[in-house]
This record gives sequence, structure tokens and C-alpha cells, in this order.
Amino acid sequence: MRLSAFHPLTALVYFAAVLAVTMFCFSPAVGICSAVGAFLFCAVTQSCRQTASDIAFYIFLTAVLTVTNPLFSHKGVTPLFFVNGKAYTKEALFYGLTAGLSLTSVIMWCKALGKVLTREKLLYIFGRKTPKAALVITMTMGFIPKLKRLHRQLLDALNCSGANISDSRVDRLKKDCTVFTALCAGTLERGADTAASRNEALHTRSSSEHGTAFSWRLLQLSLHWC
Repeated sequence: MRLSAFHPLTALVYFAAVLAVTMFCFSPAVGICSAVGAFLFCAVTQSCRQTASDIAFYIFLTAVLTVTNPLFSHKGVTPLFFVNGKAYTKEALFYGLTAGLSLTSVIMWCKALGKVLTREKLLYIFGRKTPKAALVITMTMGFIPKLKRLHRQLLDALNCSGANISDSRVDRLKKDCTVFTALCAGTLERGADTAASRNEALHTRSSSEHGTAFSWRLLQLSLHWC
């Protein structure tokens, strides 16, 4: 049985426990086990192409943190070599590896959490106790997929228009800047439309309440004079 078939609160407790262990148990063994488990969990819930793209990014991120940590932290008793007179130690290297594994594990578990706990489930969990927080969380989780879909639509439209003919770095940078500008404009426009629709709904509600109160007062006066 998949985790998404369980009660939403059960899934929330599971992910909270896994994230707590991953973040606060700073150990290479825990980091490796958590990273492998999170990767297998994500691999089951997505396509092979997306899984290959994700693992390439996670390996790159872990490698960057592993290599660069000894350049900033020189603590350790086993120097491997020296960079500008500073020791590049083995302990700092393993510390960076552990930090990279923990970070990638947290990213993958949060991605898995987003797949299992949908907006409706989060609203069900937090809707009664903290409705404002539930509304903010659900709106945020709904905003990110919409932003990704809008980015994909803008990129496809730009490619179909024939503007992306050259593969030079300058042209690709211009294309990315154009898509980013259009994405920001579309986001602001949707935000303004959402705010306007909410203000209109609140105005309609207040007008209806005022009209109901006025009708009730008029009925009272009519009954009084009768």
C-alpha cells in the first residue's frame, strides 16, 4: 500500500520524523541512508527521465559542497594539501560530504512530501486549527506548479516563434531574460487579478449584508407602525 493511501496526518508525522532525523543526526551513515531512501521514494513516483535529471543535479550539488567546504573551513588534523597557505583537511572534506548528503536528502524528502501531501490534504490537516496558515500553505503549493507551467508555456511559445534559432550563449541568455521578464509580468498580472477578484467578493458580501440589515430594519419599522 502506498503512503498516499494512508491518513494525511500519518503521512505528515512520517515525513516530519524523517526530516528531523536527517537534519539533526549529522552523520555520514544517516545521510547516505536518508539520501538513498529519498531517491528511491522519488524514483517510484516520477518518470525515469526526471529521475535521471534529478540525480545529476543532486550529485553535482553534493560534490560542490564537498569540495568547497575545506576551502572555507580549515579545521582538522589531517591536511591533504595547502591552498594559499591554508590546509585542505580530510575532516573538512568529510564534513562537507555529510552536509551535502543532508541537504540533498532534505530536498528530496520535501519533494516527496509535496507529491504525497497535496493541497487538499494539508488543508484538511491545518484547516480547523490554523485556517490562515493552511490557506497560505495551500496557496504557495498551488503557486509553484502554476509558475512552472507558465514557464513551460512561455518557453514553448518562444521556441515555436522561431526566435530560438541560434545556439550561441548570447542568444540563449537573451532568450532566458525574455522568458524571465514575461514570467514576472504574468505572475504580477495574475496576482493583481486575484487581489481584484477578492476585493470584489468582499465588496459584494458587505453590500449583501448591508442590504439584509436595511431590509430587516425596514420590516421592523413597518411592524411598529402597523
